[in-house]
Order: sequence, then structure tokens, then C-alpha cells
Amino acid sequence: MNMALFKAFVRSWLLVLLGLPFSCQEDGQENSLAVALSASECTGSAGSIMLTITTQGDWEVNVSDSWLLPETSKGRGDAAVKLIVAVNRSASERSAIVTVKGKKSSEEFVVKQQGALFTITPSTITFPEVASPRTLSIVSTQGWKVRNAVDASWCQFSQTEGTGDAVITLTPAPLVDKSTPRGPVEIVIESGSLSKRLSLKQEFSIVSTYHEEGEVVVVRQGTVANPIKIAVLGDGFTREDYKHGGAFDQAIGKMMDGFFNAEPFKTYAKYFSVYKVVAYSNERGATIEKDVTTGGKPPKQTRDTRFKALLRGGSSAHVSTLNDTVFAWAERVPGFKKDRDGIFVLVNVDAWAGVTTSWTSGRFIARTCYDANVVGRMLHEGGGHGFGRLKDEYIDHETTIPDSIKNVINTRQANGWWQYAGNVDLTGNLDQVHWKHYFTLTGYSRVNLVEGSCLYRYGAWRPESLSIMEKSSYLYFNAPSREAIVRRVLDRVGEIFNFNDFLAKDSNVLPTQASTTRGVWAPEVLAEPEEL
Repeated sequence: MNMALFKAFVRSWLLVLLGLPFSCQEDGQENSLAVALSASECTGSAGSIMLTITTQGDWEVNVSDSWLLPETSKGRGDAAVKLIVAVNRSASERSAIVTVKGKKSSEEFVVKQQGALFTITPSTITFPEVASPRTLSIVSTQGWKVRNAVDASWCQFSQTEGTGDAVITLTPAPLVDKSTPRGPVEIVIESGSLSKRLSLKQEFSIVSTYHEEGEVVVVRQGTVANPIKIAVLGDGFTREDYKHGGAFDQAIGKMMDGFFNAEPFKTYAKYFSVYKVVAYSNERGATIEKDVTTGGKPPKQTRDTRFKALLRGGSSAHVSTLNDTVFAWAERVPGFKKDRDGIFVLVNVDAWAGVTTSWTSGRFIARTCYDANVVGRMLHEGGGHGFGRLKDEYIDHETTIPDSIKNVINTRQANGWWQYAGNVDLTGNLDQVHWKHYFTLTGYSRVNLVEGSCLYRYGAWRPESLSIMEKSSYLYFNAPSREAIVRRVLDRVGEIFNFNDFLAKDSNVLPTQASTTRGVWAPEVLAEPEEL
């Protein structure tokens, strides 16, 4: 053997001898496989578990069911693989087999997932007649939804859908109509493929579908001692209109809600209690002497009504009733005092008509027809003429106010300008007018002397360019008018008026349709109040 071959032979054996231990160690680590699972059981909610793989070789993860999916299914060397767990929408437990394969070995695990959890507590809620809110507890591992809350429209759910646990508040609406039962209603609450049923009802004694004739119904209760009472009567409403929640209830609700949404009655609402007095008429509507040319333009007609409402018709806004009969029915209100309290009569006919009859003793009857402007006209009649003893600010005569009217105003204002016609000045003098105390107040720049009031173009002044006493659809009493009303209201309940307190509470905000230009308004035909 020559030297070259010998050296090659030796070199080969050395490589073999040196390489054998190293090759055996590397192959052993590639073949080894260790796998650990962070959890073998999970809840029915969506989530994840971790798979820890220890090896230097290749590996592959397979799962037998699609609700459990590996973020990575293949790799080499050590790894942490997240297994994504889908929500279990079934009540049944399920399982999946996780297999991890290495080069020469594999490991297998069983992962179990609990069924979806869904409970409601309680399953029955019964409200008493005088009800407070109740709570419903929901425990869920997934999303849920109340499917048919509309079937219990009398009950408000604080939440009708969500995910996971929740506490829902159920609040019944005020019990106004006792002629219709409230439940039992089965409310279905669903969570995935699961559903629960909540039985819901309110217990109370069912009463007649109709308000009974002569019945007195509380609409609003004042919170001060001895509040002013307003008796609200309807004329031209038949028995059918007096169903609970029917035409009469809706009409009175609209009128009185609007009335107490206007200042100053909104701020001083606690000084008033309101009562509906049920009086059936044999026929709907009112007697009309000739075809009406305003509002819904009802034709000449004769109707048999409880208080014998009578419209002159044409363009006249005058409407009258049998006053003695009206007073007799108003006095059905417990404790009603006709010289202290007030009477509102709503005539069931679509016409632009309304008038207030007042007496020097303090009593009054304010009437309005039921047209689109029913709120504004009752504010003008009952709020302005009735409680405020204000005068009209619109103009019917292009002449100077007669001395006879001026004498009446001066005489009745002798004990306080606010007692009568507090929105009328007869001096035309900024230094003498009885509302001059507003001229230096911040925020009351609209208060001034504007000639034209009390139906006459000249010789009488009003405080501001526009107010509800000029245009009944303009839901705004000027500042001196608000003060006069508040003074008279407090006087009736025996409280002392304080101007600083009044200013602190006063809302001197124009309505949304406000304009400082009087010319935007078309002339309004209203009936002059009757004073007896």
C-alpha cells in the first residue's frame, strides 16, 4: 500500500470514529417528542387552550373536530401552539381528539367542552297593582336576546339583548287603563339554540272599559299644600268617547300636557291639581248657528250635548255653554271652590273658537274647541284670561281705546297692577309703566312699550311685540304676563310673592317659532273675553 492510500484510509476511519457519537445523539433528539396540554376541559364559552411541544424534529397537530382548531398545524422544534375553542351553542358536552405526530412517535389527548350555560331567574314575575321595578338575572356563556318584548308592551325592559351574564330591570308603565288585563304573557329569551320562558303579568281588578258618568279622574296632583284645582270638562263627547284611553282621555291628555309644558305653568306645575269630570253627551260636536269658516270648517248643525256648547259660526271665535250646569259638574271635584279654582271646557268640534267668561269674584270658565291649536288656545283662554286675568293684545279696532275700558282697568288695578290686565299700560310713559322694573334687567331687553293692545290700535300698550295673548299659537307669555300669572297663583294658595325668587325661576326663552317681527303673523280672529 502506497503512502497516499494509507493516509486516505486512516483519515476515513478517523472521521467515522469521530462522527459516530455525534450522529447518534442528534438522531435521538429528533425522535424524542414531549407534549403538554394546558387544560383538557373547557367551558362552553369561546376561548383557547395551549399545547406545548418539545422536540428538535418535525411535528404536526391534527384535531378530530372543527370546534377546536390549532393556529399552527405544522412546525419544527419546540413550540407553543394555541388551540382556538369555538363557543358551544348546544347544551350537550362535546369532545375532540388532539393528535401530535413527531418523527417516530405521537401523542394523543382528549379535550372536552362543556355544554352552553343559560339560565334565567326568576322564571315568573308578577307585579302587584301598585308596582315597583323588578329584576331578572341572566347567566349565559354566549349571546342572548329577548324575542317578544312587544307582547308585554306595558312593561319596559332595560335591556333586550347582550352577551354573557346580565341583570335586567323590568318596569311596568303606570296603570291608567284597568279595563285590559296585563298578562300572563310568555316572554321568550333565546341564547344560541337554547331558550327560556319568562311568565310576566300584573295583578289588578279589572274595571269597566268606560269611565262612568260623573266619575272624577285625577290627571295631575299638585305637591304643595292646598293646590289650585282645575276641573276639566268635555262637551260633545259621547259614552263611546269615554273608553279608558279613548278619545276623551287622549284629547284631555294632549291639551293638559301642552298646557304644563309652557311657562310659567311648567315651572309652577306643583301648585295645580287637575281633574277630569266625566259627562256624557247624547251627540258628538256642538250646535253651530251658521257654517264655520275656520279650523275644520264644520257646517251649521244642532247637537244635543251636556253643556249645550254653542258656536256662532262664520268667522266668529265665540263659544258659549250653560254656565250653571258647568259649575254644578265642576263642583263634583272634591273640595272644588269656584271662586278660587278654575274650569276648562273642551268642546269636541274642529273649529277655531274659544272664549273665557270670568267674574269679579275670581271664578272663570275657559272654553276652547278641539282643533290643531287646542294647547295654545287653552293657554290663552285658561292660562292668560283665566288665571292671569290678562287682556288680549291683538288689534280689532284701528281706533283709540275708549275711556270706559280705561276706567275699568284703572279701577281693577287699584289693589295691584297684577290683579287685572297686568299686560296693559295706559300711560305710554317709560317712567310710569308698571313693568319698568324689567328695563334694567339683563336678559329682558324685549320688554318695552309697544302701542296696540286690548283690541285697540292706539292708547294702550303691551310689554313685548309678540306673545300668546296676541297670537294663541305663539306659546309664549311675555315677562310681565308671567309675573302677573305667578303673583295671582301664589296669592290663591296663600304664598308671598318675591320678585327675586321669581327671577331665579323664570324662563325667559322664546318658543321655536319665535320672531321679533310682528308682521310675520297673519291677523288672528279671537273672541273677546266675557267679564261678569
